[in-house]
Amino acid sequence: MTDSYEPELKLEPTLCQGLVEAIAASLRPGAQAKGLQLQVADATEDIIARTDRRVLSRIVIGLVTYAIGNAKDGLVRISVRRAEGGPRVISIRVEEIGAPAASSPPRAEGGVWSGLSLCHSFAAMLGGRIAISSERGQGNAYVLEFPER
Repeated sequence: MTDSYEPELKLEPTLCQGLVEAIAASLRPGAQAKGLQLQVADATEDIIARTDRRVLSRIVIGLVTYAIGNAKDGLVRISVRRAEGGPRVISIRVEEIGAPAASSPPRAEGGVWSGLSLCHSFAAMLGGRIAISSERGQGNAYVLEFPER
């Protein structure tokens, strides 16, 4: 018996762009209340991944909510594409465009980063990872990469 609970994944075909668009529609009013635009980049192709929709939704909601909360002005943009390096990896990128970046990239460890830590845990459940980067004067980017399966 283990001390941690890890739910069994329910893998099903998931249209990634549709999932992202639905999440953006639900979070857009909060972004607009902060004076931010929330955009979903047009997809270059329909990407259907066999993944757990609930877990993927939680990750995307967490990353977008964090970006909206962290952004000072400008826009938050979400894009979905196949990651470079192989057709079997999906990349969902959430960017704070025009937001002042931190002096060093954010880290998802404890305290105010606990929401990002949870996203990291969910990403690991999908066999994926989240990369976080900052570019001074440009903003922050949160990139989820996970296998299509």
